[in-house]
Amino acid sequence: MRPAWTPRTCSASGSASCSNAGCCPRRPRRGRDDRSLHKHHRRPAHAACAPAGDDHDGGPHPGDRANPHRRGRDRAERAAREDRHRHPRANVQRATTIRDALPAADTVRVDVSQAWDEATARWAIPALHAGSIAVVEQPVHAASIDAMRRLTRASPITVMADEAVTTPQEAMAYASTHACDALSIKVTKHGGLMRTAQIAHMASAGGLAIFGGTMIEGAIGTAACAQLYSTLPDLQWGCQLFGPQLLVDDVAISALRYDDFALCVPDGPGFGATLDPEKLAYHQRRQKA
Repeated sequence: MRPAWTPRTCSASGSASCSNAGCCPRRPRRGRDDRSLHKHHRRPAHAACAPAGDDHDGGPHPGDRANPHRRGRDRAERAAREDRHRHPRANVQRATTIRDALPAADTVRVDVSQAWDEATARWAIPALHAGSIAVVEQPVHAASIDAMRRLTRASPITVMADEAVTTPQEAMAYASTHACDALSIKVTKHGGLMRTAQIAHMASAGGLAIFGGTMIEGAIGTAACAQLYSTLPDLQWGCQLFGPQLLVDDVAISALRYDDFALCVPDGPGFGATLDPEKLAYHQRRQKA
């Protein structure tokens, strides 16, 4: 026979319905998970499944009716996401229109940034080729090495890998199976100058063309990239080191100079850029009390 159930009583008050977690040592305090469950109580399942900070990505926000500014902002953000991820035909058309407006000697490359699936890329890449686009960069997700390999074999234009290759092991996998035609190297992405040089040489030995990319570094990072890229035997697709030109200010004093749309490699000591302590202090983010 199972014993009859008896309610637990509070050791301090003697009550079976005590809600004070502090007065009864045997009663567990509400944890973070409990608070999270309580937060989603009486809410639809999609709200609990949505990523943090994105609870209403799939539908209208409850406050939209009362807040027209938020409603307009959310619609604009949603339209921007759809333009990139859900309307590849419009993206292809935009790229080919830009290509038509430029001189014939110029090349246009399309960085998809993993936004397509393989089925979309299968028709989009020939369409880019028909519009005289030279390179398509990372058309599918970084984890889809098999899809990249199939697309590379079928593509009439250069397929470049970017996010998919960050480590020497990934560089070896892509080079040995020819899962791309070219590789975008980035000092920040690969984790330093020596590691980037290692990956560049591995990719080059495996027959991949090299492109010197950027992650929008400031003067110090850009100068470091320029120093390394200038030592590589061949950069078939050139470099893209325009980070300092996008900044209104910097924390460094540098001798970076652009001439005829090209960055001149600094020839001073070190990278050719030095930290400015006053600028660093001025731009330091301080925590509010």
